[in-house]
Amino acid sequence: MKQSKIRNEAYWKKRSIKETIYLIWQILLGIPKTVFFNVHYLGVKGFKMPVLCSYKVKLVKPFGKVIINASYKFGMIKLGFTAPETYDNSKLSFIWVNDGVIEFKGNAGIRNGVSIRNYGKLVLGEEFHISSPSTIICYKGISFGRDVLIGWNCEFSDGDAHKIYSLETQQCTTINTDKEIVIGNHVWFGANSKIYKGVHIGNNVIVAGGSIIVKSIRGDNQIIGGYPTRILKSGVNWRV
Repeated sequence: MKQSKIRNEAYWKKRSIKETIYLIWQILLGIPKTVFFNVHYLGVKGFKMPVLCSYKVKLVKPFGKVIINASYKFGMIKLGFTAPETYDNSKLSFIWVNDGVIEFKGNAGIRNGVSIRNYGKLVLGEEFHISSPSTIICYKGISFGRDVLIGWNCEFSDGDAHKIYSLETQQCTTINTDKEIVIGNHVWFGANSKIYKGVHIGNNVIVAGGSIIVKSIRGDNQIIGGYPTRILKSGVNWRV
C-alpha cells in the first residue's frame, strides 16, 4: 500500500516545468467536461471535483452510474491525461462508454488513448493505473483489485461481442456466454497483454508482456504468461 502511494506521488508530482505547465493546460481545457462529469454522475457531491477530465476525454455515452467508494478528494481520479513519452497523443482520445455501473475504490489514473466500454459492472480498485492505448470492454463484470498497473496496448474483455449459436437445438441456444474477469491485488500487466472472459488472477502477480490469457491461473506471487498460459516463475513479487 505504501509503495502504491509513493508511485502515485511520483506519477503526478515529479515532473519537469514543461510537463507541469502542460498538465495544467490539460486541466484548464478540460474544465467543462470535468464539471459535467462530476455533477452528472455524482450530483451535489460532485462539486468536490473528485474526477478530473482532460480535454482529450470523449464522453461518447455518459449513461449508467458511477460510484466512488472512498473519501472524496479533489482530483483523486484522473481521466484522459497524456503520456507524451509513449505515444503521439495528438492522434489519441480517451473514450468513455458507460451503460452500466463503474465503481472506483480510490485513486485512479487512466491515460489518454484508453477506451472504456462498460455495459455491466466494472470495479477499479484503489491505485488503479492503466496506460494507453489499452481497452476495457465489460459486458457482465470485470473487477480489478488494489494497486493494479497495466502497461500499454492491453485488452480486457469478458465477452465475445457477437453471439454463437448451436444448431443442434431448435431454440438456437447461445453457447458463448459472458464470464466475469476477476483480478487480485498488486498485479502488473506487461505491455500487449490480452485477458479474456472467465479469467481469475491472484495477488502479487506479474503478467508477462504479450501474453494471451484465456483461462484462470490460480495462486499468488508468480509470473505468468505465454500462450497457452503457464506459470513462468513462483515465489516473486514486484515494485516500481
